[in-house]
Amino acid sequence: MATSNTGGWQLTTSTYANGGRMETVGDDGKVTATVNNDATKAALANLKAMRWEDNSLGSTFDYDPPDALVTALVKWAHAKGATIVCLDVIKSNIRATRFYERHRFRPSGTETPRENDGRVEVRMQLTIG
Repeated sequence: MATSNTGGWQLTTSTYANGGRMETVGDDGKVTATVNNDATKAALANLKAMRWEDNSLGSTFDYDPPDALVTALVKWAHAKGATIVCLDVIKSNIRATRFYERHRFRPSGTETPRENDGRVEVRMQLTIG
């Protein structure tokens, strides 16, 4: 999963999707990594299950990691009976928005400011099934 140095980004994305954060900023401005948290543990457990339990990631998913991870996520969600897959993207992150649009995700119309920094997240969704 860490092909092309994307493993950390993939884990961070999954952690944020689970409601967690990878760092905290103290009152003194000091930044502390917070990778040992419930959201990151849940992300790792989910990735393990997708690879080794239901094999939705398959054995060659790391050849094009970002695309393969999205494809695996959609495949997994479909197998679980989901009809819509949603994710949030920072509004100013045009590169990420275009990436998900290539995978047929579209803005849902929901925009939410993040509590920790006020940046706006746009909800994107893909109808499946």
